[in-house]
Amino acid sequence: MRRGGIWALTGKVTFVLATLVWNALITRLLTEPEVGAFYLIFSIVLVGELIVLGGMNQAAMRLIAARKATEDTLAPLIRGSVLLLGSFGLAFGVGYTLWIGPWLGEQVFHSPLIGELAGLTALWFGLRAVQTFVAFLLRGFHQVGLTAFFDGATTALLITLVLLLLYLQSVPVEVREVLLLVSGALVCTILLSFAILRRQGGGTPGTPGVRISEPLRIGLPLAALALTSVGASEAHVWIAGIFVAHADIAIYGVASRLGKLIQMPQLILAGVIPSSIAELSALKKKRQIQEVLQVAATLSVIPTLIGAIVIGLAARSILGFVFGESYADGWFVLLSLVGGHLFSSAMGFPGVLLAMTDHQNLLFKTGVISSVTGIAVSLALVQAMGIDGVALGAAGGRVFQNVLMWHYCRTRVGIDTRASIASLRKSVRFLGLRAED
Repeated sequence: MRRGGIWALTGKVTFVLATLVWNALITRLLTEPEVGAFYLIFSIVLVGELIVLGGMNQAAMRLIAARKATEDTLAPLIRGSVLLLGSFGLAFGVGYTLWIGPWLGEQVFHSPLIGELAGLTALWFGLRAVQTFVAFLLRGFHQVGLTAFFDGATTALLITLVLLLLYLQSVPVEVREVLLLVSGALVCTILLSFAILRRQGGGTPGTPGVRISEPLRIGLPLAALALTSVGASEAHVWIAGIFVAHADIAIYGVASRLGKLIQMPQLILAGVIPSSIAELSALKKKRQIQEVLQVAATLSVIPTLIGAIVIGLAARSILGFVFGESYADGWFVLLSLVGGHLFSSAMGFPGVLLAMTDHQNLLFKTGVISSVTGIAVSLALVQAMGIDGVALGAAGGRVFQNVLMWHYCRTRVGIDTRASIASLRKSVRFLGLRAED
């Protein structure tokens, strides 16, 4: 975990900082309404990616990690997952390009640009799905260091470099060109990651057969959960897209991106521990699972709390400096979302535990309940408070979901995932600051 955490830290810091930079460049290269349309498209891409993945990324990672522990064959599982991924991607990509995208642009968001860019949007979420899938395969092989750079960091660096050159040379940029740039960066990253993956799975390609029943059984409930969770989060953006001006959506979008900075410790550890939890679960080592989760939660919440305090003291100034003064009005949105992220970090990783111990149905249940609650709050407040009310709904849904997941971890799995003072000593040993085990 320590070695993987160092690699994950490097990759995630690179990803978050590069993403923040290219988002800041976007706000300077595009007008506020164009930025708002871009964030709506990006929100659609996040959901489209999950539909294409169909949970195959998490299912493949979990099965690979477990089979490695028991020395079972891997190739049929990988082939089956790839076959399912390609089928989902082709079906949904064509459907979005021909029907769903134009309908969303004309009837829902009243933005012709979203309909015009439906094909590029489908290309974007399809490529993101492939990138995520390959990264999860590498994670299943315990190649955390490689995963850290091929799960977004390399793509973000390429996008940042090109946008920075365009900004310095004062080249006019449109949303269509930004989408083409993002797709090109994804293609480069995918080609590199495929070359590395072939070396990792080099010992298994000769094994015959294709297995799809296990990936489907595990993946579909996880896909439903992910769609419920991410879809609920992005639904708040869509609510804003329906009820407020696109310039306000731009403010909500940049505040949301900045707020995710304090999620970085949690995201780093979330990239390290799932394969370990799956392997320990297969070996029925419950005590070790709880130790891993509590140490991870404690390591996550301390820097998250520090980041939340800093943002809380200077939210308006930070937004104005990073994205421009016109975006400083998103300070309340930023504080609301940061509060939700901080609470999530304090509760640890209950979702990882449930997903890696065959409790996908409970995850889906908590996702549905919390999503409905959060969306209801946003709909109730958006007319009176605008994007501020949407942010309160998003934060409230996140808090409620984490409480429900933690409750099921305690009652169904018998493990407490929360950060605690008692786990500080183990966290110090984890960091290597004490010699004894």
